[in-house]
Amino acid sequence: MNADRRRLLVALSVAGISFVTLLSEVALTRIISYVLLYSFTYLLIGIALLGLGLGAAWVALRVEWAWTPQRASNGFLGFACGIAAGALALSVLPLDLREIFSRPSDFAYWGVLIVAVTSPFVATGIVLSSAFRLRSMAPGTLYAADLVAAALASVAVVPLLATIGPVRALALAGVVCVSLALLLSEKRLRTAAVGSVALVVLLFLGVNHLTGFQPASGKHLRELWAKNLDIIFSAWHPLFRIDVTADWKIPGSPIRRDLWHDGNLGSAFVRVENDAEVKQKWEKAIKRVPFLVTENPS
Repeated sequence: MNADRRRLLVALSVAGISFVTLLSEVALTRIISYVLLYSFTYLLIGIALLGLGLGAAWVALRVEWAWTPQRASNGFLGFACGIAAGALALSVLPLDLREIFSRPSDFAYWGVLIVAVTSPFVATGIVLSSAFRLRSMAPGTLYAADLVAAALASVAVVPLLATIGPVRALALAGVVCVSLALLLSEKRLRTAAVGSVALVVLLFLGVNHLTGFQPASGKHLRELWAKNLDIIFSAWHPLFRIDVTADWKIPGSPIRRDLWHDGNLGSAFVRVENDAEVKQKWEKAIKRVPFLVTENPS
């Protein structure tokens, strides 16, 4: 491999891993906020930093270990498998928010989740650290590739979350990783076999992106979901996972719809037409005040 092509591949690997890492981290915050609580997104940021540090430490402990196309390919493959494992763990583990670590099994469930979510960021740390160790590469070139790719991911992530949602955004990151792994690999048959397993998991979750993830036990929507509550509408949004349900207090009621944000009750919509009692309550409700400031107040 000539020097110019090698430098190009090194810069491409740095840009690629930076892009998928930022995209996946933001997408995971949306899923974790829905399945667990929004405060757990701070835990994810810490986990990502831990993974980057572990990957960098692993490279630092191997004095002669540096970037090669096959090692970079393995890193992308590891990232795709890690993202698939993390998403699958959030989908299937029976997590309970009411009394965390109150049962011995909770330690296993949360341990599996943390390891699974950390693993892709360990791969990122290995790919980046091994590339920056190369003396043949100007550090400025690698920093430029890193920052440009991260900027592109920052620009793309909100439109992606708004259109295809966070689960499918993770699947897209997996496709990018496996494609780059195949490009860099010297053992493409093995790479394709392992990568296909990760993609099958991500694509399956992507197809079932609305029903494949449920709030953990302890969130009110999970309890109602278990009672076969009629969910009228569901959608992922860059800010929230949105669900609209029939009245959970009075099943079958045609006059009320409840709006849930990330598995927590946010608002209630009440139909007031042709119902004198409901109209009278609305006239006295403090919630009516913002609606008085309109172009044509009534």
